[in-house]
Amino acid sequence: MHIRTHTHTEERTISSPTRQETLMRPLQEKRSRGTLSLAGQKLPLSSVLHLLILALVHHTLAFTTSPPMTRTRMSAAAAAAGDPSDPSRLRLVTNKKCPFAQKAWIALDAYYHSNGKSIQTGNGDISGSTAIAASSGGYELLEVGLYGGNGKPGWFREISPKGQVPVLWLPSGRIIIESDVILDHLTTLPEPNPLIPPSHEAYRQWQAILVPFLKTARTAIEHGDDASLFSALSQLEEQIPTPGPFLAGATFSVADCSVLPFMQRLNDKYQEVVEKAAPSLNAWYALAQKERCFQATRVGEYWMWW
Repeated sequence: MHIRTHTHTEERTISSPTRQETLMRPLQEKRSRGTLSLAGQKLPLSSVLHLLILALVHHTLAFTTSPPMTRTRMSAAAAAAGDPSDPSRLRLVTNKKCPFAQKAWIALDAYYHSNGKSIQTGNGDISGSTAIAASSGGYELLEVGLYGGNGKPGWFREISPKGQVPVLWLPSGRIIIESDVILDHLTTLPEPNPLIPPSHEAYRQWQAILVPFLKTARTAIEHGDDASLFSALSQLEEQIPTPGPFLAGATFSVADCSVLPFMQRLNDKYQEVVEKAAPSLNAWYALAQKERCFQATRVGEYWMWW
């Protein structure tokens, strides 16, 4: 039997009898007083109809249901390309210099540290080998190079065709790309979950205002235009959705994770401008930077541009 899809057009091209036809033939040939003869045995009509329905359901599922993207399938592809990691763990593929990747790293550290789970760290960029720093719990951190001859190993291209970081690689095999999407996913992890924002509305507002601010700030920095940077920070200050002390309310949350990497860079290079243009934002940064999750993910060398 040759079946590609379960459509009426393609059914007419089948040369051999289908499973339904095989079941229907004896039903059409022998009928008597509420019973049907099937495979030499007389069965009540209700029983035969029940069997027929089951057969139709099985046939439909067999030819119309697409298999899910499982960890086994994804891991096989990555393993063929030299993936050095443990597929049974939650993995964050990152580059520590990237501010967008740092957003996800801060959030992961906040969640797993608060729940008393250890963290694995790995390095997959140059040699493809992994250095395991802990033996149980937590997640695995895989850093990849993005530029130069040693960047973007084959296994990374398998899971991120565009070569973007961060990538959250779930034990199920599901791949999550884009830092904001990763942050949203992390807020769904089991409680106690410190990433859940006190105000979801405030968090969404920060997601909406951060992107245009970063574009304006980048242009100002690239042109050495401190006045435009001052103006952009002043406008951001006016748009702060809650009085704080944190960005989404009374406690540190995923909202703070999303802004900290960029404020670190601005504060390091343009502290005087930040203090004058956005005093409330500067006060928030002075508080939020003390969080363990930020200190644990802070690096001395980073990419300023975003």
